[in-house]
Amino acid sequence: MRKIGLSIVAASLAFVASAPAAEAMPPMEAMEFRNMYGLDPFELTFFAYQGRLRSYDIPGYSTLVSRLSSNSLDAEDVIEAAIEGGDLSAAAINDSSYVGFVEDMLDNLVDQAQ
Repeated sequence: MRKIGLSIVAASLAFVASAPAAEAMPPMEAMEFRNMYGLDPFELTFFAYQGRLRSYDIPGYSTLVSRLSSNSLDAEDVIEAAIEGGDLSAAAINDSSYVGFVEDMLDNLVDQAQ
């Protein structure tokens, strides 16, 4: 169990470290998003990547990246699935800043896969 936790932490750090500086979210803003909506944009992106939104038609891993690349899935779809699953407050979809950060995180995920 400890190895799995360390793997997730390592993958998270690699994902964050590879994000371009221009798209980086200030830590205080991430904490505010988490307090307001339940998940910050990075957490939501990683949540989706792990396949934890599969029951709401959001695939995980390479299939998620493929659907994002083909524009058959976008940030709003991921946010709506998390809302439907009870993981995210419904108000998040109306916050253009939150949606924009999720878009940036998903775009970064696609860029890293190429």
